[in-house]
Amino acid sequence: MEALGINIGYFLGQLLAILLLALLVIGPVFLVFLLIKLAIKPEKTELLMTAEVTQQGVLVPRQLLHGATEVEIRRKQAMLLLVPVVKEA
Repeated sequence: MEALGINIGYFLGQLLAILLLALLVIGPVFLVFLLIKLAIKPEKTELLMTAEVTQQGVLVPRQLLHGATEVEIRRKQAMLLLVPVVKEA
């Protein structure tokens, strides 16, 4: 290839430099995109039942609480979370 005036080592070095530069630019952009996607990923939930809302509120069946003695009620954006708390003796 020397006869054609092409130095293979120089050509491969330039090609490698271009690829590494592209990786350095695209890599962090891809990581930021991936982190944003994971941060706004909606959580999957399972529908167990629907309950009627009365004047007193909502009645949750005891079997769904798995032996809990208390329930923490938390708000996560537009959702209410019921977290059963089991007091250990």
